[in-house]
Amino acid sequence: MAVAPDGSVYITGQYGDGNPFLVKFDSNGTLIWQKTFGNGAFSRGVVVASDGSVYVAGGSFNDGVGQGDALLVKFSPSGALVWARTWGGPFSDTAHDVAIGTDGGIYIAGDTNSFAANDAFLVKFNPDGTVAWDRDWGTTNGVTSGQTAAFGVGTGPDGGVYITGNEFAIGSKKNIILVKFDGSGNLLWEKIGGPGFGAGLDVAANADFVYVTGNIVVDAPGATGGNAFVARYSPDGKAKDANAWGGNDNESGEAIAVAPDGSVVAAGFAGAPPYSFAHAAKTVKAPTSVLITPTGSVLPASGTVAAAAGTVGTPNGSQTFAGGGTDAMLIRVRP
Repeated sequence: MAVAPDGSVYITGQYGDGNPFLVKFDSNGTLIWQKTFGNGAFSRGVVVASDGSVYVAGGSFNDGVGQGDALLVKFSPSGALVWARTWGGPFSDTAHDVAIGTDGGIYIAGDTNSFAANDAFLVKFNPDGTVAWDRDWGTTNGVTSGQTAAFGVGTGPDGGVYITGNEFAIGSKKNIILVKFDGSGNLLWEKIGGPGFGAGLDVAANADFVYVTGNIVVDAPGATGGNAFVARYSPDGKAKDANAWGGNDNESGEAIAVAPDGSVVAAGFAGAPPYSFAHAAKTVKAPTSVLITPTGSVLPASGTVAAAAGTVGTPNGSQTFAGGGTDAMLIRVRP
C-alpha cells in the first residue's frame, strides 16, 4: 500500500497463483482504476514517486532468463503501463520491497540464488528503467556461509539506502541485519545480531533515526513464541533502543513508517492473548503494510483502524485482546 502526494491510495496484491494487480483509490476511497499485469508473477510492494509515477516490485516466473526473476513495473498516474523490468540470473531471484530515494532512484531489495548462494541483493533503477547498479550482500563479502535475505528497504533524507532482513550462518541462529548503502552503491555500515532468532521485515528513516521492525524469539530458558519489535538506530549505525510487544504465541511487526511529527507506526499480527505492549496499540484488519498520509494520518493496508471488541487499555500501556486466533495489530510510538 502506498499514498501519493495528492492523497490517492494504491494497493497491490495478486489474484490466484500468478496474476498481480494494482488498484488506485482517491482520498475519499472511490475506486479510480484497477490493473492486472503479468502472468505467472506476484507483487510484494508498491511506492509512489513525487511525480505520481507508481512502482510495483515482486517476481516473475515467465519473463527473464532464470527460474524466477525479480520484477519492477512502472505505471503512470492514469494507470498506463510505462515499462516492466526483470533482474536476475539462472536461478531464483525475488524482490520483497521497493523504495524511492531523494535523487529519484528506485530501489528493490530481496534475495538471490543466481550470483551467490542465498544472498541479499539491492538494485537501483533509474526512472527510465535502466539499472544504475546492483549489489549482493552476504556470502559474497564473507558475512556468512549460510543464507542471507533482505525483506525491507527504505531511504533517508541524507540519500542513504537501508535494507533489513536476516542472515543464517551454518550451525548458528538467524540474526537480524541492517545494512546502509549510499546512493552510489557504496556499503557504509552493517549491523548483525540480536538477543535471539529473528528477522527485520521493514525499515523506515527520517533525518534523526532509522527504525526497524520484525520479529524475534529470545534465546533464553522458558521463552515461548516470537515477539514483534521496533529498534531504533542513528543514521551512522549506532544502536539507540528497542522495544518488543507480544505474549506467549507469535507476534510480528510487518511494516513501519515515520509520521511528520516523528512518531513511528508499526503494523503486523499477534497470536493468542494476553499480550503485553510497551505502548498503547489498536488492532486493524489484516495489515501487511502501513503508511502515513500527507496530513499525518495513519492508514493500515486493509480494513479500518478500530478498537477491537473486548479490548482493554491500562495506564501502563498493557493491552489484552479477546479476539482469539491470530489478530492484526497497529502500534504507534511517540517520539
